Amino acid sequence: MVYQNTEAQIPPSWQNYLDAQTTGAQPILPNFSFSGYRFSEESLPDTSSWAVFDVTNYGAVANDGNYDEVAIQSAINAAQASNGPAVVYFPSGRFRISSDNDITKSIQVNRSNIVLKGSGSGAGGTEIFSDKSRDRAWQFKFMPSTTNASVLATIASPVLRNDYAIKVSPGHTLQVGQYVSVTHKSQEFATAYYDNLFIPFDVWFRLKNNYSEKGVAKNGGGMSLFENHLVTAIDGNVVTFKNPIQIDLPAIPGKSYTLRNLTTIDEVGVEDIRFTGNWPSVGETFVHHKNKLHDYAWNALQLSNVSNAWVKNCEFQDWSQVMSIAHSIAVTVQNVVITGKKAHASFVNKRSYGLLFKDCEDKAGMHHGPGVGYSGVNTVYLRYKMKNGQRIDSHSGSPYATLLDDVRGGGVLSGNGGPHQSYPHHGRHFVFWNFKHSSNSTYNYDFWKTSSRSSHTFAEPYFIGLQSGSSTVNFTNEGLDELRGQQVEPSSLFEAQLKLRLITKVSKK
Repeated sequence: MVYQNTEAQIPPSWQNYLDAQTTGAQPILPNFSFSGYRFSEESLPDTSSWAVFDVTNYGAVANDGNYDEVAIQSAINAAQASNGPAVVYFPSGRFRISSDNDITKSIQVNRSNIVLKGSGSGAGGTEIFSDKSRDRAWQFKFMPSTTNASVLATIASPVLRNDYAIKVSPGHTLQVGQYVSVTHKSQEFATAYYDNLFIPFDVWFRLKNNYSEKGVAKNGGGMSLFENHLVTAIDGNVVTFKNPIQIDLPAIPGKSYTLRNLTTIDEVGVEDIRFTGNWPSVGETFVHHKNKLHDYAWNALQLSNVSNAWVKNCEFQDWSQVMSIAHSIAVTVQNVVITGKKAHASFVNKRSYGLLFKDCEDKAGMHHGPGVGYSGVNTVYLRYKMKNGQRIDSHSGSPYATLLDDVRGGGVLSGNGGPHQSYPHHGRHFVFWNFKHSSNSTYNYDFWKTSSRSSHTFAEPYFIGLQSGSSTVNFTNEGLDELRGQQVEPSSLFEAQLKLRLITKVSKK
């Protein structure tokens, strides 16, 4: 696909962002730079000095055709019982897991400072093969043994997008260094947030305070907020976060915003492994929602309640679903490639802040492409490569502040997932920067079509430097469409914002 590459132009929205750094005004664009491991202020860690627990010392044998999941878990348990940071190491060869269809079984990491590391994801490296299908069950899970989401404080006054400091009510139990979730759920919040945009509450009924679904009355509905933060300072009732608030929090009479504890395991990762599923054994071409076997049979990696985590230099081949990240903060997925037979989903993001998918590629062309959903915040896809004609995926539930940064190869905007009752697919500040829309068809996108079901309901999305090659792309109800057909500068919004923030941080010392 050939794109128009005229001399790069500086878009008005970037100039507005630069001006706001000196004037203090609220910029049009969110600050996406607080994404990735340690908010991208540090490189991914070097684990060469960590203690090593070789799975072959706990009974795993490569290439023998026997199942190794018990031995792998034994090696992980030994690493977790040690005092310091530890690498669970897989030498080269093929290891087999998933010996039956028992969906209660998985291989788990439950404490901080544990890394699963192989000998490379390419030829001559490490392969972990998942044999039998396990409906909806993730084969590798990183998650705390227990979690605690108790209420620690209530926000006492309205908060604006891009604020770092908030005022809480007296009697809070917050501590510096603690991870918290700013939470809320109400219909009134949805009305205030979407403001000028009409909401068909009878159809998108999960945005209502009270509704009925499949004959069952539901109370406590509304737009859900789960925005995760790191507490860096406390001065009386003023609490300061490391990362900025990405949404306005207006006063809602009778409905409070709470800060809840976010339990995480920290400094965990996966490196240099090829994970292989057995989806080709079904012998059928993927059909979305045909049955459980098509949608959820082989599921690779779940990260839940993790902080400062990473997955790098891995390949995921022949999986129904590749990776789920939920209730997490500051995670980097880097140099990960999806290969093999097309199936259901690539990356699923729920209730997390600051996920960075950097230099990844989907060669399989998964049905749901680079994804976000269900209150995901500050998600960044940087230089992500898709297959021609492949669709992105914002999976409903009002995620917001998402950046698709120099994403190329596919980029069709229709076909987003999620149930109609959980619409819209995306909230405000869905930013497409130097985005390549690759297809040979004509597309007419109405981003707020409420008269009938649409597969791309985005709240006034921003397009800066959209390039569509030979396809014709028309918009209705977009928020911005700057410099269409041109490569804009900076080439990466995320990297430019990060550079600006780090330079400013150094200059203030």
